[in-house]
Amino acid sequence: MSTTRLLFCALLALCFQNCKNQPPTSSPATQNMEKVARENAPRFTCVGTEPFWYVKIEPDSGIIYNQMDEGITRYPYTLPRQEGAKTIFESAISGSNIKIIIEAGQCSDNMSDEVYPYGSKVEKDKTELTGCAK
Repeated sequence: MSTTRLLFCALLALCFQNCKNQPPTSSPATQNMEKVARENAPRFTCVGTEPFWYVKIEPDSGIIYNQMDEGITRYPYTLPRQEGAKTIFESAISGSNIKIIIEAGQCSDNMSDEVYPYGSKVEKDKTELTGCAK
């Protein structure tokens, strides 16, 4: 009986040895679903004046914030959440936080003749900006 237990323990040890902290592999179906989700993810460009700023939101390049006096800050892309008619993105990097709220409705930047289909509000750290988006 002890030989059977010894063999069982040895086999069990071999099984666990092959299960060391290996990263999970994605199946082709999972990879395809991730690709489709990324391709269909929302993309926006938000702009504002006084001060001049823009935020570009794209799954492949992230959330890019640029204010004239501050320069560019790049945040990781995150999928948005919906709150009623609002689309909300939130991200953070190196102690800097950004929240972008986009809401359907005609918007004008008051500097050009362009009419945008969305209004936008950007909260970056302690700065709050309003503008338009497309």
